[in-house]
Amino acid sequence: MLLALYLGLSIVLTSLHAYLVNYGEHKALRKERHERLMENDGEAPWAYRILSPAAAQGVSEVIAPFTARKLDAREGGYLFWRWGFTFAFFVAFHRYLERWMEPVWAFAGVLLAAALHGPSFVHYWFQPDSPVDLLVWTLAALLTLQKKDLWLFPLIFIGTLNRETACFVVPIHLALRWGQEPLLKLAIRCAVLSLLWLAPYLALRELIHVKAWAGGKSVLELFLDNVTNAEWILYALSFLGAWFWLPLVRPRVVPLPLWRLMAVMLPYIALLLAFGRIREVRLFLPLLLSFGPAALLVLRDALTENRPTAPPAHT
Repeated sequence: MLLALYLGLSIVLTSLHAYLVNYGEHKALRKERHERLMENDGEAPWAYRILSPAAAQGVSEVIAPFTARKLDAREGGYLFWRWGFTFAFFVAFHRYLERWMEPVWAFAGVLLAAALHGPSFVHYWFQPDSPVDLLVWTLAALLTLQKKDLWLFPLIFIGTLNRETACFVVPIHLALRWGQEPLLKLAIRCAVLSLLWLAPYLALRELIHVKAWAGGKSVLELFLDNVTNAEWILYALSFLGAWFWLPLVRPRVVPLPLWRLMAVMLPYIALLLAFGRIREVRLFLPLLLSFGPAALLVLRDALTENRPTAPPAHT
């Protein structure tokens, strides 16, 4: 039943994305960027994020004979993978949350994540790598907790072909595994994972030669936009809402591994401020991995405090 519900949620969110983004006002720009990516001609950093566009192109070629327009074939490829990775994220996130709380609260956490997807579909027009990146982070945490460490090696390698932020597989693994095995063993594994990130990262930059940085703004200019633009700040704070700040209300109920995981997210927030635009709140979704379960644990503690053992009878 949960799979059916998550399937339905992923379909409706993909449909919403199609209306707002895939078939939105920037269709011509999407076409141009896709074609440039297929020709290895682009700007940093999106020129190096090849996995999602290549996968979309593969599906587009399959469905092209059955579509009336090239637009439908191209966007159909992107929408197919957006649906698949969104659905996979819901399933993986539920299983991850079950490591911290009861299934009903894990279900509530997935509903929170689904509710946040809609507002995250604004202020951009071509970011197919985001749902893949979100799934990569979630699988890194889940595989670590399940002690299926070998799967982390292909995960980080493939994830880096999609987006360079796959490097956070390493600190996620470190935060959740710390203290559970000899430090040397953990350090060696993290070193190998780092090399498996670095190899495709450097190879992509050697094979693909870009002309400039997208947007044409410096790190300082981007940072100043993020900390001075009142409209951007208001939208970002509204998106984060209570789920981001809630762990601070009752810190005692948050397990230490989650505090470590929240701590390793701080460099990601710094990178976001320096290289991103905070009005693109899709960039905050990976924070759900740590702040999401922490907020739910605080909420559960508050709602069950002084609660009677049985609900009152209806009269």
